[in-house]
Amino acid sequence: MSRVACWLLAVITVAGAVRPAAAEVVPAPRDQIGVYHWGPATAAWPGTPDKLTWGADAVAALGSRTIRVALSARDDYKVNNGKSALSAIAGQPAYAKLFTDSRFSTYLLTVYSADDLTGNWSDGYSKAEQDAGRAEMAQLGTYLLKTYKNKKFIILNWEGDNALSAFPSSDATAWDGYVKWATARVDGVRDARAAVPAATSRISSGLEFNAIKRLDSGAACDTTTNKCVISYVAPRVDADYYSYSSWQSLGSDGSRLTRDLTVAYDLVSATRPAVTHANFLVGEFGAARDINGECKAAAQVRTTVAALESWGASYGIFWQAFDNDPASGIYDGFGAYRRDRSLSLSGQTLENLYATGTPTVPAATCAAINAGGVVNGKTFKPVIHPGDVISIFGSGFSASGNIVWIKQGAKSYQIKAGSPWWHESAGQINATLPAGVVTGRNVNVYVTRSDARVSNGQLIDITPS
Repeated sequence: MSRVACWLLAVITVAGAVRPAAAEVVPAPRDQIGVYHWGPATAAWPGTPDKLTWGADAVAALGSRTIRVALSARDDYKVNNGKSALSAIAGQPAYAKLFTDSRFSTYLLTVYSADDLTGNWSDGYSKAEQDAGRAEMAQLGTYLLKTYKNKKFIILNWEGDNALSAFPSSDATAWDGYVKWATARVDGVRDARAAVPAATSRISSGLEFNAIKRLDSGAACDTTTNKCVISYVAPRVDADYYSYSSWQSLGSDGSRLTRDLTVAYDLVSATRPAVTHANFLVGEFGAARDINGECKAAAQVRTTVAALESWGASYGIFWQAFDNDPASGIYDGFGAYRRDRSLSLSGQTLENLYATGTPTVPAATCAAINAGGVVNGKTFKPVIHPGDVISIFGSGFSASGNIVWIKQGAKSYQIKAGSPWWHESAGQINATLPAGVVTGRNVNVYVTRSDARVSNGQLIDITPS
């Protein structure tokens, strides 16, 4: 796909303020595909530098020039130094270091003020709240434009459909309050642009959604009984970008993502005909290794990048730099870097993208557990009780050095050589369930080979003895 190196210079005037035209230019690969750093496994953090800089260094080491991070009064990286105003947080040393880092050109910021964190839009978002939210966003944007040179900032929320999931479509107060909240943020960004018209940096507003179909029922999004952010909020909010956190649309060949992006585009462009595909971005994409397997997760990176590039989205953000905190329910998860800070296959695929422009998946052997391949080790049936020996049938296991992982809720167990009734070969592993694994449903079983590559996961039920 050919790319244009410069931004369009055309401007339009909205409500008396000069702002960029709706049309955006898709950047080159190192700028187009970024990496998120938010909520990693803290055990991977070496203690220095601060957690924000640590993640930024890891993203830059891959070769990306685009990063997404949180900038929030919640102080996710413990670098706010007691500051609560957004502009003051942005001025703290860790953020200043990030925003002056010559390795990055573009920053997608998941921004929440102290008031935003209370969900104050849910009871209607009063005029006073709108004015305060707009003013704080304008102060943040003005600070960024005045302080930093030749950078691009995109101000985002996080997954609006999750925020609204507790409110039925009939709750007009909450849904319209969210529209007002999102509009105040967009207006604040616009105010910042008007305040610093000669800035060499750019700042844009964004609205993130995460559903093309209702999260609860799977019904198609509409503006009445099945409201979603993309169908009800987005057409009413004049954002520069619409960000799709795309977990509902991931598939093996990318066709579902492109189809769903088109659905989103059609819903917004019906009221905003100047919007193009380049006004959309994919705010999160990825695949968990302990569910999909390492090779399939890396392949998902390749197909997603190709799909969003061919569709014409401006940016795609890989979730995420490091594996999630285990408390999230994913252990050997989404990271470009594993818990030991080595690169996963997904990370290597991104590294290839940044080096060559093509997301090539390295040649690798990955273990694969057969469908229904985790059974009772004595009966070879799927009925498994606490303390049983299990047999895992598949392919590509190491001759030795495998580790069987059992994930139940927030707890994770390792089983390896030396444990009772252990057996391992390329096609079968026998292991005894640890005492902590109790009766329950949807227990995830997967295997890491001796080279740390992760198999796909298989869900089993543990039934009472």
